[in-house]
Amino acid sequence: MQKYGISKADVAASDVDSYISSAIDSGRTPPAHMAILMNMVAGAFGVDLVYHSQFDNGKWRGVVEFFGLDGSPEIAAYAF
Repeated sequence: MQKYGISKADVAASDVDSYISSAIDSGRTPPAHMAILMNMVAGAFGVDLVYHSQFDNGKWRGVVEFFGLDGSPEIAAYAF
């Protein structure tokens, strides 16, 4: 690993997967109840999340991207 200048942390980070949920009509900023649900799902499946908003056909739509290991992001997105 020294030959290529990588560390154990770099190798561990390469195993991280992400999965994007279906688009939701929650606007540019998610409402409080939606944010609570996103955080509960992320905590239950041991993943992290990022909320992305997109302006699409005259309205704001949001997607949640879950990050984690071993298929957990896909399961979290399905549960969400």
